[in-house]
Amino acid sequence: MKFFQLCLVACSLVSVALAGADLDKYRKDGYFGKQNVPSKLTCSMILLPFKLNTKSYFCQFTENGPYPADNEAIRPFNISVPQSDLDYLKSRLANARFADHLPGTAFRYGMNPEELKKVVQYWNSTYDWRQQEAWLNSYPQYLTQIEGLDVHYVHVKAKENASTVIPLVTVHGWPSSFMEAYKSFEMLTTPDASGIAFEVIAPSIPGFGYGEGAHREGMENTAMARIFTKLMARLGHSKYMLQGGDWGSAITRAMAIMYPEKAMGIHVLGVFDALENLLSPERMARVGLKQLIPDLSSIKSLKDLQGLTGLFDLDNLENQPAIVAMKSMLSETDRKKLFPLKEKLVQAFEETGILHLMATKPDTIASVLIDSPVGMAAHILEKFSTFVDTENRNAEDGRLTAKFTLDEMLTNVMIYWTSGNVAATCRIYKSLIQENSGVTK
Repeated sequence: MKFFQLCLVACSLVSVALAGADLDKYRKDGYFGKQNVPSKLTCSMILLPFKLNTKSYFCQFTENGPYPADNEAIRPFNISVPQSDLDYLKSRLANARFADHLPGTAFRYGMNPEELKKVVQYWNSTYDWRQQEAWLNSYPQYLTQIEGLDVHYVHVKAKENASTVIPLVTVHGWPSSFMEAYKSFEMLTTPDASGIAFEVIAPSIPGFGYGEGAHREGMENTAMARIFTKLMARLGHSKYMLQGGDWGSAITRAMAIMYPEKAMGIHVLGVFDALENLLSPERMARVGLKQLIPDLSSIKSLKDLQGLTGLFDLDNLENQPAIVAMKSMLSETDRKKLFPLKEKLVQAFEETGILHLMATKPDTIASVLIDSPVGMAAHILEKFSTFVDTENRNAEDGRLTAKFTLDEMLTNVMIYWTSGNVAATCRIYKSLIQENSGVTK
C-alpha cells in the first residue's frame, strides 16, 4: 500500500524535528473544563529603572492542581437537533437581509450576495437536514471526557476480512469538520489486495462539531495533540498512523513530534518546521526571513546596507539565491503552486484576513456568526470557493459546486450552526498566537 509506505518514510523524518524541543512541557497534563482548579498566589519582584531604589511586585494566581478527574466512560452519541431549533432557523432564513452587490466583482469582495441569496433560498426550501443528520449518524460517534472536555469522535472499524488492521487518526481543519472524513471511510476500512485496512478515528477538534469547547485559555495545537493522544490510549491503541489537513496537519504533526514512539507514520496536507518553530509565530517569521535576509552583523558600510534593498523588492524576490535554490528542487507541478512568488504572496495576504481577525479578536467575529445563520454560511462557503482555487474569485458563482455539492457544504455549515460552538472555533487562532508569543494579556 503506497500510502502506508509513504507514511513510514515521513514518520522517520519527523524525528529530526525533536532536537531542541522541550517535549515534557508540552506533554504535561492540562485542564480546560468548567470546574475551578485550586490556585496559589505567586509574586515576583520588579525593579523600576525610572525610580531609583524602588521595588515593585507583580502577583498572579496560577493553577496549583490537582485537576479534576475525568469521566473516562466512552458514551455513544447521535446527532439529534430539536425541531424547535430547525423551525427557528427557517424563520431566520426566511427573513434574512442581504448586502447589495457591486456588479462585475464576482467573489473578489468576498461572498457574492446574489449567490448567497440563491444558497439561502435552497437552504430554506429544498435542503433536508433530517436526511443529512441520518447520514452523519450512519457511522458510530462517541463522546468521552479528556482534560475536562467532552471530546467528540467518529470511530469506524476495519471490515472483518482484513488481515492487517492499522489504526489511523484523521483530523480536520477550518472551516471544515469531522464530516470531511466520511467519504473516505468505506475506502479506508475495506482491505486492499494485500489485506491491509484501516481502523479510522476521526475526532472533532475541541470546540468544533459536537465536542465541547475549552472553558479557559490555552487550547492550541499541542494541547489538542495531547488530548488526541490520550483519546487513542483510551481506545487501546499504543501505535497508529496520523493524517491531517489545515489545523489537522498542525495537530497531527505535533502528535508525531511529542509522542514519536506512538506514530507509525504521518501524512499531512501542509508543511511545518520543528516543533519550537511551529509553536511560535515569532520563530516562524524568523525562520522564513532567515532564508532571505543575511546576518546583519555583516553590514559594515552604507554600501553594504544599500545592497540589501533588493531583498524587500517583491519583483526581485525570485532572484534571491535561497529562492532560486528552492525552485530548482521542486517539480514543475509544485513550482506552479508556489510561483510566481510575488503573485502567491499577494494572494496569501488577500485570503488570510479572516484568520488575522480570528487570531486577534475572535469573540467579535463569533458574536456576529452565532446570531446569523446567513452570516455563518457566507463566512464558511466563501472559503470553500477561494481555498479550492483563487481563480474562483473571478466567477460570478464562485464555482462553489465545482468540487462539492450544495448539500455537502450546507451540512458542514449546519454542523457549525447546530452545535453552537463557533466561538471556540475562532478562539483557537488566538490561543496559538497568545500562548506561544509570550503575550498573555
